[in-house]
Amino acid sequence: MRANEKNILALVPVPDKKVQRYPIDGCPSLYIQVTGKPEAPIRSWLFKYRDASGKPQCYTIGRYPSVNSIAAKSEVERLRRRLSDGEALVAPRKARQAEKLIKEAEKLVQAPAPPEEPKHPLFRSMAEDFYSKYCLVKNKPSTQRNNGWMLDRHVLPALGAVKIAELNSFKVIAFLDTLADRPVLMNRVKSLLSKMFNWAGLRFPEVSGNHTKGFERHTEMARERRLTEEEIRTLGKFFREKKEPLQTAAIFLLLTGAREGVVLHMTKEHQFPEEGLLRFPAGMAGLKGCRRVYLSTTAKAIIGRHPKLTHLRHEF
Repeated sequence: MRANEKNILALVPVPDKKVQRYPIDGCPSLYIQVTGKPEAPIRSWLFKYRDASGKPQCYTIGRYPSVNSIAAKSEVERLRRRLSDGEALVAPRKARQAEKLIKEAEKLVQAPAPPEEPKHPLFRSMAEDFYSKYCLVKNKPSTQRNNGWMLDRHVLPALGAVKIAELNSFKVIAFLDTLADRPVLMNRVKSLLSKMFNWAGLRFPEVSGNHTKGFERHTEMARERRLTEEEIRTLGKFFREKKEPLQTAAIFLLLTGAREGVVLHMTKEHQFPEEGLLRFPAGMAGLKGCRRVYLSTTAKAIIGRHPKLTHLRHEF
C-alpha cells in the first residue's frame, strides 16, 4: 500500500485479528502494523528482517503519526546499514526493558540480606502451649475449665505480653501479690504457674527456672456446708422410695456428716463402737483425707443393724 495519510488513517483493527501488518510500496521490509480497538487503533512502523542465523525478526521503529512515512523509510535505510556492519538490532523499548531488568537484578545481588530478627517468644505462647499440650491432655474437664479461666482472666492479661527471657521471680510474685485479697484464687494461680514453669523448663530454653519457688501459700479455711431443712426433706423423700439398706445408709450419712466414701470403704476392722468412732488408715483411697468419723448413739445402732453397708457400692 502507498504510505499516505489517507491510506494509513483508513487502517483499523479487525475484531478477529489481534495484529495486522501491511507492506509499504517502494520500501521492502517496511510495514505498518495495526493493533488496539476499532475505536482507538494503534498504528506502528515495523521493520522486518533476518538476523545472522536467518531467523525472522521485527524491529518497531515508532508509532504513527509521531513518526511519519518519510522518517520511517529513512530509519529503515539506517537499520539496513547497521545490519550490514554485523550489528545486532534491539528496539529502543526492548532495550529499556532489558536495562531495567538488569538494574533490578544488580540491586538484588548487591543488597545485603536483611538481618534476621532475634526470636523472643512471649509468655503467652508458652502458656497457650502448656494449656493445649498439657492441660487438655492430662487434666479432667473441670480442671481444664478452671485452668483456662485463670489463664484468660488473670494470668495472660498481666504476664502475656512479657518476653519469657525477661520474666523473673520479682515480676511473677508481684503479679501474685495483686491477688492477695483472694487467697484461695492466689493459691490456685500459684499452683498453676508452678506446674507451667516446671513443664516449660524442658521445652523452652528461655525459661530460667520455677519463678514461683519460695512463694508461700496462704492458709485456706475449709468450707463447711450444712443441708437446709428443705434439702433434708427432699433427700429423705428421695431415699424413702429406695430399697434397704440404701435408706439406712442415707440416714447414717446425715447423722455423721460423712461422705459416701465412708460407707463404700468401711469394713468391720474400721469400726470401733466402744470408742464411738470409725477409724481409717492414712491415705486410704476414696476418703479424701478422712481419718475418723465420730458416731452418735443412733449411728452406732444403725451400724449394728446393717454391718455390711459396703454392698451399696453399686447403688451410689
